Amino acid sequence: MTSGNRSGEPLTYQDEDALSRLRGMCDATLLHDRPINRPVDDTVVIDMGEDEPLPVRRARGYVPEPISLDWIGDEVPDGICVGGELKGTVSILRNGEAIVSQHLGDVKDAQVYERLVRTIDDLCSLFGVRPCWVAHDLNPAYVSTSVARAMAISQGIPLVGIQHHHAHAASVMAEHQLRGPVLALVCDGVGFGTDGGVWGGELLLADLTTFHRVARLSPLRLPGGDATAIDTRRSGLALLYQAMGTAFLKHPACNQLVSDPSERHFLATMIQRNVNCASSSSAGRVFDGVAALLEVCRHNHFEAESAMTLESLAAGIPIDDRCDPMSRLSGSDGEGTIGEIDVSPLILKLCAEQERGQPIAELSALFHDQFAAAWDAAVADAAAHCGIDTIVLSGGVFCNERITRGLMARLSRRGMRVLRHTLVPPNDGGLSLGQAAVAAARLSQSKHSPKPIVARARSKRSYSCNT
Repeated sequence: MTSGNRSGEPLTYQDEDALSRLRGMCDATLLHDRPINRPVDDTVVIDMGEDEPLPVRRARGYVPEPISLDWIGDEVPDGICVGGELKGTVSILRNGEAIVSQHLGDVKDAQVYERLVRTIDDLCSLFGVRPCWVAHDLNPAYVSTSVARAMAISQGIPLVGIQHHHAHAASVMAEHQLRGPVLALVCDGVGFGTDGGVWGGELLLADLTTFHRVARLSPLRLPGGDATAIDTRRSGLALLYQAMGTAFLKHPACNQLVSDPSERHFLATMIQRNVNCASSSSAGRVFDGVAALLEVCRHNHFEAESAMTLESLAAGIPIDDRCDPMSRLSGSDGEGTIGEIDVSPLILKLCAEQERGQPIAELSALFHDQFAAAWDAAVADAAAHCGIDTIVLSGGVFCNERITRGLMARLSRRGMRVLRHTLVPPNDGGLSLGQAAVAAARLSQSKHSPKPIVARARSKRSYSCNT
């Protein structure tokens, strides 16, 4: 028995909708004479043993419990935060409290988009909020960004744009009531950077109002851009190219990744000539590429399938949180140069061990433990330069229990204070809380600043959210 919905769609909660949309998909439909007014999905958490559970999806049983932000500043006006694109949530800031909505789903889906708009109206009505501002992700292509712009124009209120990974960092800081500065390690699939680039494996020096990058994963040249999120073979080729240059075509793994010669030549040419390629520091694409190279997931049929498969394969092998990192680190000089983690040595090691017949489970465990080792070294290097010993972890990669445990163990041994999520998910389900914290801090600070930090909509004409 399951709650009724097609994959990627929101919950079907009305009888007539279930009977029409789900016809032919189930043997029977269990109805009730009491209608559902507000559909709320199941909550999902990871049991972390003696530690607090790690949220993966925050919904029934937790929503709409408020999260206090009154420590950030006094008399911040009420506002709305629309979150991101995947695993969408919205938050309202009211009387110094953030009220985070239930999990909504992928906002690109038309039905989830409608649910997003209805949820905003519902929360504002339920809690008596008249928003004075609306916060959004910097990605101009996000549907949630379009919703924010529509609200700003129709209601004549300011927009507050907040960078994706800064919002991730702020969501952890908000949970633990930290103003910063902190070192924030944010690893996920994709986030629009302040330079217009595709970020996803970032170490930030951040407080609630500002941030700058101190380290990142070495950018991969991803053929087809967004297509690599589904076709993991492309990320595998990008990892081989990064490790070997033009000689990557001669590596046996290249033929294994793409068996068709014409397709292999086409993708290789894209990479070598940098045609229709996105340069990205995405941690998610590294996981995708490794899954493809180890032949455990060549296509993602749902988000993070490859990463989940890798984690499950390594589950039976003890975590090695003392191994030396194989990846190369070019550290930050503390004067603006961004440090980089080059995973090429690790990729070549994985390929060589696979050729020797090493069990895939052991190789998956090696990858996880080495990923944690590489970031441990990068964080230690950054901490030595900036003198900060509080580290926060966020981004969808930290839904991975093995990496979270391994990295926390390493950093804690260095005497660092390591904080993770316990109230909202590390993935994009926590973005709207982070947006609320950043917006509150900036709006509070702006009372004493001569320069405004929000851009007011130019027109007050009627504007449809569908535009």
